[in-house]
Amino acid sequence: APKLTGKRIVMFSYGSGIASSMFSFAVRQDPASVGRVAKMQECLDIDNRLGQRQKQSPAILEETLACRDKLHTVPSFKPSGSTDWLFPGTYFLANKDSKSRRF
Repeated sequence: APKLTGKRIVMFSYGSGIASSMFSFAVRQDPASVGRVAKMQECLDIDNRLGQRQKQSPAILEETLACRDKLHTVPSFKPSGSTDWLFPGTYFLANKDSKSRRF
């Protein structure tokens, strides 16, 4: 966190695809600000999480996006893919009912 003192940090969240958010903040020099940023770094564990990402081929991305496009207008469905590769605690679509409610 001391390396970030005086710097501006941009935070971004993809959200659900329609409700992403982005904001920035500057890290002040006072100990409380540096301490809060250090706590954020500890909790987010960004370097470790980025290191755990799994490379996927462009073909897999294309297949996933094609499936998503096909299912977008279908009133109800239950995804059949594996969730083993998701980080623990990740939210994902379990099913969509006949009223297009997502669970």
